[in-house]
Amino acid sequence: MKIANTFITTIFAFIILLFSCSDDPESSNDDLLVEIEFADLNENVDENIAEGTVIATFTVTVANSNSTPTLTIVEQTPAGAIRLDGNTVVVADASAFDYETNTQISGQVRATLNGVSETANFTFSINDLNEVEITLADITEQVNENISAGTEIVSLGATVINSDSDPTYTIVSQTPAGAVSLNGNVLEVADANAFDYETNTQITGQIGVTADGVSITVDFTIAVIDIDETITGDDADAFITTWRTTSSNESITINTNADFSNYNYRVDWGDGTVSEGITATTTHEYANSGTYTVKITGDFPAIRNAANSDNAAKLQAIENWGIIEWESMSGAFNSCTNLVYNASDTPDLSRVENMLAMFSGASSFNGDIGDWDVSNVTDMRFVFRNTDTFNQDLNDWDVSNVTTMQGMFVNAISFNRSLNDWDVTNVTTMNGMFWGATSFNGNIGNWDLTNGPDLTLMFHDATSFNNGSINNWNVSNITLMEKMFWGATAFNQNLNGWNVGNVTNMKDMFWEATSFNGDISGWNLDSLINMEGMFDSATTFNVDISVWDVSNVVVMTRTFSGASSFNQNLSGWATDMVTFCTDFATGSALTNVNLPTQGCFAP
Repeated sequence: MKIANTFITTIFAFIILLFSCSDDPESSNDDLLVEIEFADLNENVDENIAEGTVIATFTVTVANSNSTPTLTIVEQTPAGAIRLDGNTVVVADASAFDYETNTQISGQVRATLNGVSETANFTFSINDLNEVEITLADITEQVNENISAGTEIVSLGATVINSDSDPTYTIVSQTPAGAVSLNGNVLEVADANAFDYETNTQITGQIGVTADGVSITVDFTIAVIDIDETITGDDADAFITTWRTTSSNESITINTNADFSNYNYRVDWGDGTVSEGITATTTHEYANSGTYTVKITGDFPAIRNAANSDNAAKLQAIENWGIIEWESMSGAFNSCTNLVYNASDTPDLSRVENMLAMFSGASSFNGDIGDWDVSNVTDMRFVFRNTDTFNQDLNDWDVSNVTTMQGMFVNAISFNRSLNDWDVTNVTTMNGMFWGATSFNGNIGNWDLTNGPDLTLMFHDATSFNNGSINNWNVSNITLMEKMFWGATAFNQNLNGWNVGNVTNMKDMFWEATSFNGDISGWNLDSLINMEGMFDSATTFNVDISVWDVSNVVVMTRTFSGASSFNQNLSGWATDMVTFCTDFATGSALTNVNLPTQGCFAP
């Protein structure tokens, strides 16, 4: 009976299992084969489309699945033109969408899901647009050397298609730098010095042209033509200069020096007009703008230009000195900012004593004048002040009669020549002589200063000067050294050989001379009265000067202010006479124990 029941139970379970495994009309689609319908894609796309732009969407239909297939690029021509973001098509390489390069982008994409895949072809036909086109041929020109600044070289005329905008022009590069400039579409001379055949046989570079966001670059080559610069015949006797006017009916003025009355000269104005019997300053008007060669003959003792005058800027070049007997060069070429030097002869300076401000402000001047005879000159104040480009050898000049060289090279930022052979025994003032001459590092160690010239501000802001020991200078008769090395940031020489016993004023002498740490421990300061700011901000200085005799000094205001390295023992200084000592050691390393204790410093 028990066996029978077991058999019946087994049969019943089998029947239930059989029915549970039969077809279920409600079963999931995932058990069925996935079907993918993937349509080819054919679209038109404008050229010059930006990278990242969506240009189309693939349509993919899936049967028997709720999942999304994965799309991948199988191939494309040209390679890398598009990429996929899901089922959207995105521009990957904008340069491929250029009708002139590719008229279409084509390829194949595969859609894959659950092991099933289908492919579809794509073709993007690129539409040709009316693009902005700029054409300008490379520029080849030639000009004669010694051309004036502002002279037109060539007018640029780029052709622009499919745009109403005027093109703009820029200089991309040029060799030598700064030779030319653009005035609108006119390429013109910027630096007349660059147009010297002996220096540059050609000027080269590139110009950019832009219109409506489209740009091209063209090359330019300007050949500099060598001309015969020899002046012959009657012209060899003339003082010849070149002048430039920039507008119609513009005039130039030949300025004379009111200190002289012996004028009687003739001027060929270079436009067919000649004026004779002139005895004073004269003016001439030119009908047309241009560059004119002006020739002066006769009695013409001096030419003079006023500071910062518009007229001075019109003078472009000295071409020839001629046989004129000059009597003064005071202010001769003052503020002639465009002046260059083409003369091969030398001026007769045998009667010239005054060269005050002769080339002051002549920022383009760099003439070779080292062979001039200046032996009778006494005044060389400010001769080369603000001559930005001047850097010629003057070591052979005979300056033995010069008495003042005040400000001679003020802000002559390019000048850096040895002047070691100069005889300066008669000079009484060198005040500010190299002030702001930031390149100057010439040797002047042999100078004889026994005449005791004023050395105030002599090397102020001469930031390169440290060449040729000046320790052997005879300064025994000098009384003024105020601000002598102020801001001379490179200077660091031993000056212990100096006899400064007659110097009364050393105010700010080494102010901001940040490298100076030269030995001056043995100086005799018997006559010194003013030490105000003497080592102010001389951040390296820390020489032992504890034995100095400062018993006659009255002013010690700011003496070591900002001298951040200085901490010598000055407690033994005899400072009974000092009445001014405010900020004596402010910002220095001096400790209280090393400070003076007498006079103004007494507790």
